[in-house]
Amino acid sequence: MLKKIWIGFLLLLLLFSCSSEKKVFYVNSYHQGYPPSDEVFQAIKNVFDSAQDIHLETYFLDSKLNPSPEKIQQNVALALEQIQKFKPDLIIASDDDAVKYLVVPYLKGTKTPVVFCGVNWSANQYGLPAPNVTGMLEVLPLRENLQQIKKINPEARKMLILSENSTSEQNNRVLLDTLFRSAGFEPEYELVNEFADWKSAFVDANETFDLIYLPTNGSIKNWNKDEAIETVRQNIRIPVFTCDDFMMPYCIFGMTKVASEQGEWAAKTALEILYGKNITEIPLAINKRSKTFFNSELAVRYTATFHGSKEVGKGLESKIRKEMGLNSINYPSFLDGPFEIEYKFDTESLLAYYSGILSLAGMERITGINRKQLWSYLHGHSKPRKAQVQRIEKAIHTLGAELSTVSL
Repeated sequence: MLKKIWIGFLLLLLLFSCSSEKKVFYVNSYHQGYPPSDEVFQAIKNVFDSAQDIHLETYFLDSKLNPSPEKIQQNVALALEQIQKFKPDLIIASDDDAVKYLVVPYLKGTKTPVVFCGVNWSANQYGLPAPNVTGMLEVLPLRENLQQIKKINPEARKMLILSENSTSEQNNRVLLDTLFRSAGFEPEYELVNEFADWKSAFVDANETFDLIYLPTNGSIKNWNKDEAIETVRQNIRIPVFTCDDFMMPYCIFGMTKVASEQGEWAAKTALEILYGKNITEIPLAINKRSKTFFNSELAVRYTATFHGSKEVGKGLESKIRKEMGLNSINYPSFLDGPFEIEYKFDTESLLAYYSGILSLAGMERITGINRKQLWSYLHGHSKPRKAQVQRIEKAIHTLGAELSTVSL
């Protein structure tokens, strides 16, 4: 009996060994509760949870709620103190403020590798990439939105960009003006600090513009979601669109980014670097995923107010859905009858499914396959040969058989 207990204890010790744990420090420009930022953070945690051997520390710069340069510098100083104590193997920074105020002045050109994500449109203004810095840019599906607007309303010209007064939006004002004009629009900008100013600008714009673009609202003080929705419902006279899904309650339609893509890419890239890949071999990346949304209630209210008919609103919905390819749903005919689902693992899905139980360090010990190679299998960067698949399968079966003999 004691022998069986001892064997079980050794197996558990083998599986949960953390001797090779890597340390990653993540700096988030904003605060918990800001939707895109939360999605990025959760995606990073999900990837690292599957790796098992990552110790993650996090710091929030809070630059949307406290946007003054003095306050941001104070928070940067606190972040640097934590970094010095933690001594990370790698740093991840998300969004412009973390890059502008922390990465560029303090981390660029050091020995510590840095992976950024969520920097809007270009990193040229920060002199990136650098020998120790790479990342993913955030490019919104803005051009695609503007193309759809032109199809639906070819006469639209005057556009108001109504947003928060933040580093990212100030950068966007410079970076995107050419894009707006090349698409045939005449842009004007209203970057506000207070919710009352946002409401006033929205009401006025519906009387003087052809179109409103709402990028974000995270740093607008005293924001009230219910009051904002009611302001839009009562005053909407022109099309309103966005590129961020959390702004859809105030917009008729939007082709939006997928914020989690940024965090997922940053974390997977961090693992590649930690497992031996040279950061200089990783070029800047650009996000590719998008989602499309339509707010039927606001579309009907806009057209009923402007044209005096709810039927026009339904017609607008149909037209937008047709233009965006949202008017049909196709599925296999066999789903109309009874059917059975059979689940079959490939190596990638097997490693992912059991990643919360078997660490890569433990898998390396029971299979004899290097953990870097196992990580590559887990994330789909390479496919194992048949002999390797059989080796993994045999090791798991052997472990299961040994554990089944344990008694307590």
